[in-house]
Amino acid sequence: MKTLDTLLVLDDSSPASARAREYAERFAAQTGAACEVRTKVADLGAIGTHLLVVPSGSPDARAIVERTATAVMLTPAALPAPRPLWRAVVPLTGQPGGDAALEFTVRLAGALSMQVIAVHVADPNADSGTGLEAAAHYADAAHHEYPQQLKEFVQRALPQCSVAERAALTDLVLCRGDVIAELLTLVRERDADLLVVTWQGRLARKGSRLLERLAGALRCPLVIVKPVSHGPFRLKVGEDLE
Repeated sequence: MKTLDTLLVLDDSSPASARAREYAERFAAQTGAACEVRTKVADLGAIGTHLLVVPSGSPDARAIVERTATAVMLTPAALPAPRPLWRAVVPLTGQPGGDAALEFTVRLAGALSMQVIAVHVADPNADSGTGLEAAAHYADAAHHEYPQQLKEFVQRALPQCSVAERAALTDLVLCRGDVIAELLTLVRERDADLLVVTWQGRLARKGSRLLERLAGALRCPLVIVKPVSHGPFRLKVGEDLE
């Protein structure tokens, strides 16, 4: 299955959108997708493309993230140096059924020979619960890895993916603390090319800590993936993503 057929990039002639277009063209070249440029997006709900590329500082970014049904990539103010895509970080819910972001990233990674690192960040002030949440609470080191749980987790979280696609998920990292700080640290330590999260419908609200802190601090693109079905999973890795 080809994850990306078309990238749509919004170019309003600003320096930020010019950088977003440059990154979109790079990304399209590596994924084999077509890259289309629009000067405005009139009907966000009607977009059929698989990925919409927008600069994180665009005044239209919030409306686009909120209203479009497709995945949205927010590019940072300073683009990373050109290189083959190597690694992506995906925060998890810890709920059965997986996440839209994880499946999207694993399928993309399979076509690019890219590694995927899944991470669950537990809220240190909440009850430990069960499963990944409990394991993350009792992680004995920052960004602790659980290779013995990886195979079982992959089978449960990615039932629709092939064995070859699942092989792209190489690490399961469990930690606890401030979710934004932990994600930024992991992205930096692992030299990740992408951070991919699942949309929950409230990320673009005014004052959203996720959008403001992540998009403003990241040095790699942030991809927000919309769920394709109404499953039981939610992106809940701390109050910042509520």
